[in-house]
Amino acid sequence: MKLLIYAFALAPVIVYVLLFVLMTVLVLKFVVGPRRKLAIATLSLFLCIAIPTWDEILGRLALHFLCETQSGIKVYKQVDLPSRYWDERGVPISKATQIDAGNYLNIIGECCYVETTTNKYLPLLNMEKWPTQIRTRISGEVLSEFKGEIKGHPSD
Repeated sequence: MKLLIYAFALAPVIVYVLLFVLMTVLVLKFVVGPRRKLAIATLSLFLCIAIPTWDEILGRLALHFLCETQSGIKVYKQVDLPSRYWDERGVPISKATQIDAGNYLNIIGECCYVETTTNKYLPLLNMEKWPTQIRTRISGEVLSEFKGEIKGHPSD
C-alpha cells in the first residue's frame, strides 16, 4: 500500500522530468556541434530544476534581505503599567479587536494599544510584512516598534 502511495506521489515528478528529457532530445536534433549541444543540455537541466524551485530561491533571498535590513525591535519610550493591567501570569491584560482584514488592535486598558498591520511585500511569493507598534491611547505616540514578522512562503 505504501508503495502505491509513493508511486502516485512521484508520478508527476517522473512525468515532468521525462517531458523535459524528451523536449531536450528533440531540440538537440536540430543543434549542430558538440559545444552547442552541451550548452543546450546544460540550459535544459538548469530550467528543469529552476522552474519548480524559483520561488523558494527568490523567497529565501528576499527573507534574508528583510532580516538583515528591516527587522528589529525599537523602544522609543518606556511606560510602567499599573498592576491592574497585569494578570497572575505576568501577561498584560488586553482586548483583541480586528479592525479589518489583516489589521488588529490589542487594547491594554486606558493606557495603550498594540497595532498590527498587514502590508503586502512580495505578492508574487505571497509574502506579507506584519509590523507591530505599541502606541499610547491618548496621543497615539509610538512607544515601540517590532519589525520582523513575515507571513507567507517561505517563512511559514
